[in-house]
Formats: sequence, structure tokens, C-alpha cells
Amino acid sequence: MLDAIGADSVHYCGESLGGILGMVLAAEQPKRVRTLNLIAAPVYINKQTQKTFAFGFPTWQDALKQLGPKGWSEKVNSSTRFPPDTDPGLLRWFAGEQAKSKLEVLVALSGLASQVNVSSYLPLIKAPVLGLFPSSGPITNREQEELLLSKIPNIKIIHLSTRFHSIQNILPASCAMQVLYFASQHDGTPCRE
Repeated sequence: MLDAIGADSVHYCGESLGGILGMVLAAEQPKRVRTLNLIAAPVYINKQTQKTFAFGFPTWQDALKQLGPKGWSEKVNSSTRFPPDTDPGLLRWFAGEQAKSKLEVLVALSGLASQVNVSSYLPLIKAPVLGLFPSSGPITNREQEELLLSKIPNIKIIHLSTRFHSIQNILPASCAMQVLYFASQHDGTPCRE
């Protein structure tokens, strides 16, 4: 398999917007992506999610501007990212890390995310794809999963036991093991556990 794809190809793993970017990369540069691993990655950000992310402000971008990176992150943490019983230290850490982001960058990214829809790229993805998704997720809903399954020729979807979006932080070992095993399967190497 490595000879057919090339030694400079990668196992790409992207979470949420990073997964959206990975879908475009895999479609546009098929020889560069050995496997594509999507962690709670939507095909598009639906209107309900955008409304949630606006938190009563006119738009998601307005919410970011009014609340700031940390304040906005704290609201998202308690609405779609993490379960109510999440360790308060993790929530503080996550909001603190997001607070280090420049507001104008977050506003620009949210503007991009509000408009992006990578549906047309899905049939062009030739790499094997692993999708790790929350069960009944608020952002990656069943409609989007059906779109992925119907348009990507070689995809496997696994649901993790949470409905919250931040599965890489809620269930990090499960995510890491699934991605490692998937990569190993497509490299023809043993999975080191």
C-alpha cells in the first residue's frame, strides 16, 4: 500500500473543523493522505448549531466579539462540548487555552465554518476513512453521517458513548486506540497497544 500511495503520505486526523479541512485535503491531494480520520467532524455547521453558538446574540461572530474567546468557550463548554459532570479543572483549562486565541482569528474561523459545506468533496475522497462520532451528537447529526456514508466510498463510522462533541477530550484513549488501529490496518503493521 505504501508504494502505491507514496512514502510522503500521512495518516491525517482532524477534529471538528480540522476534520472538515482534512476532507478537502483528501479530496484535493489523494496521494498525500494514506488514511483520513475524522473526530466529530461535520460536513457543514447546521443552522441549529450556529444558533446555539450565537448564545442569544444575532450571530456566532457577534457572540465571540461580545463574550470574548474565554467567555464564549465557557458557554460552549457547558452546552455542546462537555457533559455536566465534567471535571471543573478540565473546563477551566479548556476555556483558558481558548482565551489565548486572538479574537479576530476566532471570528474569521467562525465565519468560514458558518459557510463551509464540503459535500461536493466527499465522492472525491479515495483514502480509507474512519469517522469517530458521538452518539446523537448535537453538531454531527444523523443526517450528516448518512451523507458521509452515502458519498464516501470507503468509510467506517464508530459511535462513542457520549452525546457531547468534544470526544477527543472526553474519551481520549478510545479515540487514540481507534485511530492507531485504523492506521495500522492500512499500513499492514501490528498495532502497538
